[in-house]
Amino acid sequence: MRTPMSARVAPMEQAPAPAMLVPLDAPGDQRLALGLDLRADEVRCVALWHDGSIVAPAVTHRLENVALLGAVAALANAARAYVSDVGRAWADVACVGVAPPGEVEEDVVTAPCFGWVAAPLRRALADALDVPTALARRAEASLLAEARPGGAAAPREGDEGSAALLALGDTVEGALALNGQIRNMDAAQLITDGTAETLAAACLAIAAIADPDVIVVAGITPALHRATVDAASRSPVWIASGRAAIRLALCGDDALAVGAAAKAATCLEDDDEPMETVREMRAAETTTTPEHVPKYFLRAATEEEDAGALVDICVRTGGAGGSDASAQFARDPGILGERYALPYLRLEPELCAVAVESETGYIVGYAVATLDTGEFCARIQLEYLPGVRDRYPDPHQKPRAAWSAEDLVARDLHDPLCGRPPRGLDDDFYAAHLRVHVLPEARRAGLGTRLATELLGRLREAGARGCHAAVPAADVRARRFAESLGFRPLPAPGYFGFAFNDDDPGVAETKAETPGSAVRGSRRGVASWVGSSGGLLGAAAERAYHETPAKMSFGAAAMASAMAARARVT
Repeated sequence: MRTPMSARVAPMEQAPAPAMLVPLDAPGDQRLALGLDLRADEVRCVALWHDGSIVAPAVTHRLENVALLGAVAALANAARAYVSDVGRAWADVACVGVAPPGEVEEDVVTAPCFGWVAAPLRRALADALDVPTALARRAEASLLAEARPGGAAAPREGDEGSAALLALGDTVEGALALNGQIRNMDAAQLITDGTAETLAAACLAIAAIADPDVIVVAGITPALHRATVDAASRSPVWIASGRAAIRLALCGDDALAVGAAAKAATCLEDDDEPMETVREMRAAETTTTPEHVPKYFLRAATEEEDAGALVDICVRTGGAGGSDASAQFARDPGILGERYALPYLRLEPELCAVAVESETGYIVGYAVATLDTGEFCARIQLEYLPGVRDRYPDPHQKPRAAWSAEDLVARDLHDPLCGRPPRGLDDDFYAAHLRVHVLPEARRAGLGTRLATELLGRLREAGARGCHAAVPAADVRARRFAESLGFRPLPAPGYFGFAFNDDDPGVAETKAETPGSAVRGSRRGVASWVGSSGGLLGAAAERAYHETPAKMSFGAAAMASAMAARARVT
């Protein structure tokens, strides 16, 4: 009687973490093997101990700049941030493995999703990280991970220990584990489309040729996996073969990062301190014990829970060079946050994130952003400032020489154009803007990069073309931070810009004029607005929008249009 085909389904979100081979110096060695799963728009990081167990849950960082040098910088930042967050020093990292998309040939990568052709990724990343670095084909890395105890391809009792893996993505790759060795397999000819029937046929072909105990498929959804199992079990070819059952399994979501770490650990040698491959280690366990919990984590910010913390951080980082400005705002330390933090929590909560210390629950940093600065300015005037102005009198009747730091901010709160886009900025292209603040005691842990990267990713998903940020000319630390993220100086003094699609028209080196450049230095129509009530502002905006649109940049026109629309509604 024919044995029915079985299917062992290991959904990605439930796949156990497999154990790996990690060739560190001694059983007590506490160095790490770090694995990076490089994807089209993000990188997933994980680290393994010497015994193959996972140091802490994998963490995903967004990838914004896919040019080689930008991607290498982002990978390096993500790697260092992950290691710091799990409470380890970078000196503890013994090696790094990367599983990139596309084709891997020794030290170079050809990745259509990045526009890379023979990009020297391994050497560039090794130089940036200053540790031995290896590249792993995605199928090879996935099978390295899943073939270990606890993985989807782990041998069962009675198995011969053979396994095959199909990896679907920009390219189709395959790998076979036979006699304790992993061999690459040319699978591109087996799969011409992504239907369940084609995948089932490919699995049956592999089963007929290599006779593996299990076939793992990476890069498909659980639904497609189930359809593939069903299609294979009904195949006349399989029924006629009279073969015993095979297993089809899904690949775990962290397999690429774990396998990349294993690849680096088993294949690399440091010139000064050769590493030897050691015995197979015990099955891995994802640990969440206190010593392995990341020191900081990010979460969404809410006005109800986090307003006080953001106000406090704003003043404690609001001085020159990100220094503490509490002494300057001793009379009213909350006013700075009322101007530069709380409007975002009130009006753009989906673009607000905080960094939290795991042990104490204290908020140690935040990032806020808006998709359209012009429209945000209009909303501040109509929806936020009316209530705030009642608490902070306008100091315009006092001699300006007598104004305190609080008076300067209070005057800005009463300005009808509070929050407007800076002059000289291409606020069509750079409509979005970003602010990042991290307390001094939490700096140098990668939090600023993580916060900025998180919000830049949200802005890009929302359709932003570019983003600007205020970077004071004298603040060297802020400048270096902005440049590390991919921001570049803009013609508008004191501002840097980030282009999401590498079509930036406004970096300082670019000399070609952009739309509206002829009028950026002039007084826009919106500059004639007067009054402080929504109705007066709306009426002025409507006149400016309809009478002088040709003299207004995109951001100013959008701001006027939004305010005019609100005036008509109210």
